[in-house]
Amino acid sequence: MKNKKKWIIILTLFITIAITISLYGRVIFTHLFINALLICTSEEQCKEEYQEFLEEKKQLPFKNDPSPWEYKEIDSKKIDVQHRLFYLNALKETNKTLVLFHGFNTDASSFLNFSPLSKYINLISYYLPEDTKLYQGDFSDYIPVLNDLFNEMNLDTVVLLGNSIGGAIVSHYVSFEKERPVKAVVLLASGNFGALEADAKKFQRARNLLLKHEDYRLFHMMKRGENILSLFRDDDSPKRGLVKKKITWYRQVLNALEDYRGVPVNTKTSIPALAIVGEKDRLITLNAAYAFKSVYNNISYHIVKGGRHGLYSANTEEVLQQIQQFLIDHVL
Repeated sequence: MKNKKKWIIILTLFITIAITISLYGRVIFTHLFINALLICTSEEQCKEEYQEFLEEKKQLPFKNDPSPWEYKEIDSKKIDVQHRLFYLNALKETNKTLVLFHGFNTDASSFLNFSPLSKYINLISYYLPEDTKLYQGDFSDYIPVLNDLFNEMNLDTVVLLGNSIGGAIVSHYVSFEKERPVKAVVLLASGNFGALEADAKKFQRARNLLLKHEDYRLFHMMKRGENILSLFRDDDSPKRGLVKKKITWYRQVLNALEDYRGVPVNTKTSIPALAIVGEKDRLITLNAAYAFKSVYNNISYHIVKGGRHGLYSANTEEVLQQIQQFLIDHVL
């Protein structure tokens, strides 16, 4: 009798979920799912787990045997930032440097497999700051960070590569900082964030669902949701922990996306750009990538057949071949 009641409850739950999705869509279901995650653990446990995470981040070094890369930490002389990065000199001396910027939930270690490009150009894989007083929830907040990085590293001529949200940061930067020494741009699995109405609404919903919660609660949701969300993950990148950085980083990005409708069209640039996009990327659609045409006068596209969002790891060889040829054509 008890087993019968248990299966009736389970069946009722699945029917309720199915009806909810069919009538109200995935947004309502996601909202219910998030609230369920919130009530599954005590307030004290949530706070303890978040404090443990913060302590671990203090104790564990960022570098993780990056050979042949060199790990560097540089305290800015002018702004509230410590620059953390991996650096790799080109095989032949050159004043040209390719600076790589990671996405929403990756970090500088994502690009350590890009070392073959050092045959042609110096490489910097940059760890975008987790928190700084400069962050006010706007893409322009990254402009002084990048300017200071270039000054501290004495970079003469740079090529910028942005992966996913890193591509939005790079595109916003080159559109407003036209005096900087940027020679070319590579956009990897990225789109003109917010330029499409559907994307803008998606980011707004995500912000409204997540950012109303305190940091420790938001951390708890991301951690607790990891195993379940991995079942639906449209990404063939390495299955790492869902929380890679301090919650302040996620808040900064989501706040920056709140009213963002893509790079303003009156800031269009003639810098040559290459967009590499996955054919089956459901996070950054082809239409979102094509929206970069309103930003760059001189942009070319390469579509990775069957590619999804984790191009930097799942399609490394093809990606590096495209970047190499682009560098030869426009930079070297």
